[in-house]
Amino acid sequence: MNVAPGVMDRIKIPESSNNMFRLGADNMPVFGLKRLLPPLLLLVVGSVGAKDLSGYPCTVFSPDACFRLPVGTHVDYSVPADFALYEVSKGVKLVATIYIGNAPQRMEGSVDPSVTELANGTIKIYRNGAVPAERLDIYITPKIKDASTVHISADLSASTRNELIELLSSLRPCKPVKSGGQKCPLNATWSNELTRALMP
Repeated sequence: MNVAPGVMDRIKIPESSNNMFRLGADNMPVFGLKRLLPPLLLLVVGSVGAKDLSGYPCTVFSPDACFRLPVGTHVDYSVPADFALYEVSKGVKLVATIYIGNAPQRMEGSVDPSVTELANGTIKIYRNGAVPAERLDIYITPKIKDASTVHISADLSASTRNELIELLSSLRPCKPVKSGGQKCPLNATWSNELTRALMP
C-alpha cells in the first residue's frame, strides 16, 4: 500500500461494535482467518534476521504509545474494560501481548527486575526462566502526567523471536498535542533497552 510520508503515523485502529478489531502488518483489516495480506508479506522475517524498526513510523496507536507491526504479523485489538489489549501474532503463534492501562498485572515470585530510568519513562524488565517456557515481562511507565502503563508479556520462543525483537524496537511513547491528535517522535523510542532484554 503506497502511503505518503507521515500519513502512516496518523492511521489508528478503529473500534468495531464488539470492541474487537484485527489489523495486518500492511494496515489492511483482518477478519477471522481471512487475512488480506499480499504475497510479499508471506516472506519469513526470520530467514533474514530481525530488523530495527525504530526509524519507521508506527502503524498501531494508543493515546500513550505506538508500535509498528513486523512484516508477516497481525494484531487483535480489544477493550475488555478500562484498558486496551493488543495481541500480536505470527500466523497462529502469539508473539506478544501488550496491555495499556492503569492497573497491569504485577509479577509474582522472587524474580528481580532490571530497572532503567530514561528521560521519557521507567522500564522494568523481568525474565523468568523457571516456567516451562522462558517468559519476558516488561513494564513501561511513561514520564507524562496521567499516562498509562505499558505491560508487554511474551514467551521467548525461537519461532517468533525475530518478530518480538522487531516489535520491541518500534515501541515508542506518544503524547497529545494542543491542536489535536498526538505526537510519537521517532527519536523517543525505548528500543535500545527493550531489545537488550532479549539478549542471553
